[in-house]
Amino acid sequence: LQVPPLGGLRQRPDERGLLLQEAMLSLLHVLLLGLLAVILFVVIIAANFVQPVVQVSDARLSGIAVDSTAVTMLANVSMVLANPNGWPLEGGVSQLMAKIYSLDKAADDERGSSYYIGLIELPEAITLGTHSLVDAMLSASLSVALSSPEGAALALRLRRDCGPAAPERTTRLEVRLADVLAEVGSLPMGLAGVDIPFVVTAPCEGDLDPPPDADAASGPGGSTTAQPSMQASTWPVFMPPL
Repeated sequence: LQVPPLGGLRQRPDERGLLLQEAMLSLLHVLLLGLLAVILFVVIIAANFVQPVVQVSDARLSGIAVDSTAVTMLANVSMVLANPNGWPLEGGVSQLMAKIYSLDKAADDERGSSYYIGLIELPEAITLGTHSLVDAMLSASLSVALSSPEGAALALRLRRDCGPAAPERTTRLEVRLADVLAEVGSLPMGLAGVDIPFVVTAPCEGDLDPPPDADAASGPGGSTTAQPSMQASTWPVFMPPL
């Protein structure tokens, strides 16, 4: 009868424990590789990010009328909103106001004194898909009381620019986009509290006649805005990163 040596009496390592350790190490490797892939993806997206575009492309005034109490008109503001980024950077604009001012095109700087006409608020949110271009038009009826500090001067300017004797029937407008709440990829664009000005030469459409309903005029000292409306068209476009 042989007695095994003392070394042979030692217990072998638990095979199940070794398998568990190997499985944990494999899982850790997979997690690390996934984390590196996410970091690389974020770096690539950030390196190719292009700032979306929000700008005014056109503005028009129609139905301008001056009576004994107010200046009334229909204002149309056309905008272009573009998102040149690819997936997953979708975006949107949830809030926007277009403030409209009259400028003096006869002034040396084509600006002169600016008179506030009114504002149009975005009636509904605009969605910006990836690689997309959105044309949007805001419309609203505006009224400025002649009793306001700038009402009479505005009436004289619009008669000069848009009246029957005007040679070109155009007027100078400044449209300021304000209180814009926009985001891309769930990240805000940082436009809140910033006014974005655009100066345009606006055609005067229609004849400058008395308004059909004088009751639409505002009270003393201010301007009013009727319920705004919006038309929007989305066009998919390919915009390579700059």
